[in-house]
Amino acid sequence: MELIVNSYYYLSYKTIELYNTYSKNIYHLLYLSLINLISSYLSDSIYLMNLYFLNAIYWIMLGVLATIGFGTGMYTGTFYLFPHLIAIKNQAEVCGNLDFNLIDFQCNSNEIVEYSNISVLIKAAPPLMLWSFGTCLGELPPYYLAKWTKTNYRKYLNSSIMLKIKNNAFATILILGILPNFTFDMCGMASGVLDVNVLTFLSASFIGKGLIKGTVEAYTIMFIIDEHIDNFKNSSNLSIVFDGIFYATMVFFIYNCLKKMSNNYNLEYLQKN
Repeated sequence: MELIVNSYYYLSYKTIELYNTYSKNIYHLLYLSLINLISSYLSDSIYLMNLYFLNAIYWIMLGVLATIGFGTGMYTGTFYLFPHLIAIKNQAEVCGNLDFNLIDFQCNSNEIVEYSNISVLIKAAPPLMLWSFGTCLGELPPYYLAKWTKTNYRKYLNSSIMLKIKNNAFATILILGILPNFTFDMCGMASGVLDVNVLTFLSASFIGKGLIKGTVEAYTIMFIIDEHIDNFKNSSNLSIVFDGIFYATMVFFIYNCLKKMSNNYNLEYLQKN
């Protein structure tokens, strides 16, 4: 009888021990599975975030290159942005809807969904707005050059523009940003001389260049003259010529800046001695 009781307790002990070990393994397995699932999800999310971040930097830098050359920037709008916008419009026609990624242009659905030109324009807004913001950043060099050396630049500026910016900086910068001109650097220099707040300058420039002019230009390019833009883009000779002009201008500009700094340094040195 005692042997039976002892055997019973022994089996009970082993059963509890096995249960605890098994349950711990189950919990451990579930824990590892959950961690693996979260890590996999986060890694995919981080990968996508990196892609979108790099894509945003790409379009902003192209926008900067378009305007940083003091009126002779690279034609990144013609050679990069507008063909990309046309590609978005064409991809919408291929997919039959707007459910596709702007990174790899893969259709997420084959269902035919009716869409309008405005919907396509909204779909294409991220690269357009990022590029437009970059063009505003490209206008900062003349702004700061004039701000730091006011006496050297004031005599070159249009007095009527100076007066308008002084009286109503935001509205004047916004209107000049809308106008299709190649002299917006003059506006930036005038804003720097008059100590216009940099946030006011950037916000007015972005509204004029991006939200208004950029949107109108994008709609025109995507739905009216897209074939001409593709033909222009495919002309490698034009691309080489415009890139050459841009780089030559930038080298000349940097050379003049260094020469000016050297002359100022020599003048200060002579005055001290």
